[in-house]
Amino acid sequence: MEQKIRLLGYFFLIVFSLVQFSCGYTFGQDVFLVKDIIDGDTIRIENGELVRYLGIDTPELHTKKEGKWYPRADSFAEEAKDYNFTLLNNKKVRLEYDTVQRDKYNRLLAYVYIDGERMVNAEIVRQGYATVSFEPPNLKYMASFVQMQKEAKENNRALWASANARIISPQEAKNYFGKFKTVEGKISNVYEDKKIVILEVEESDLKVIILKTNLELFQKEGTSSVKDYTGKRVRVSGLIKKYKQQPEIVVHHPSLLEIVE
Repeated sequence: MEQKIRLLGYFFLIVFSLVQFSCGYTFGQDVFLVKDIIDGDTIRIENGELVRYLGIDTPELHTKKEGKWYPRADSFAEEAKDYNFTLLNNKKVRLEYDTVQRDKYNRLLAYVYIDGERMVNAEIVRQGYATVSFEPPNLKYMASFVQMQKEAKENNRALWASANARIISPQEAKNYFGKFKTVEGKISNVYEDKKIVILEVEESDLKVIILKTNLELFQKEGTSSVKDYTGKRVRVSGLIKKYKQQPEIVVHHPSLLEIVE
């Protein structure tokens, strides 16, 4: 009887292995062929699903105006997409998930791997085509991504070459819509809206935006309240967006908002 059970177990193991091999899957992993590169941080896989990379944010290929998207690329958006294409074209990827697996647009949220254990998300940050963008509770690789972003900044890679070339004043921000820049100025006021916290920069129309869902990250970095930025001189790095004809920078992680005094 024991021998029959053992033989039956071997039979099912062989069948399971053959199914894995024929489908291209590895136990405990989701492996798919990449069908389309959407932009620097989004792909479409063979089953039609959109996959949004966790932990990073690349410049947009389109601009949103009055609820509609128009083809107008931010600086380095095309380069980010091209680099993503270079990494993934006609390749199979393994998807690793965090706590929350889908966003509000029903896209899969994943860390994407090629060639065994090479993580695409990390490569894009390391080469300077993306900034760190984490939203709780999906925080698995945050510390390592912040270190990679620091390395890219120190080596003037891609986005950071533009940001490091010259630190601009808040008054100049309106001249750089769609550009990735570092702005230095004094925070004059901090107040809350429904879903965001707004930091006003002294003697300018520039606003620094922090999503309320990200406030936990600032607390992790030792900021008891974002009101602590009031009266402080800061350097903020990011894409300068136009909102109601005024400049704003959305900060997804405290590493992009530095107090300089």
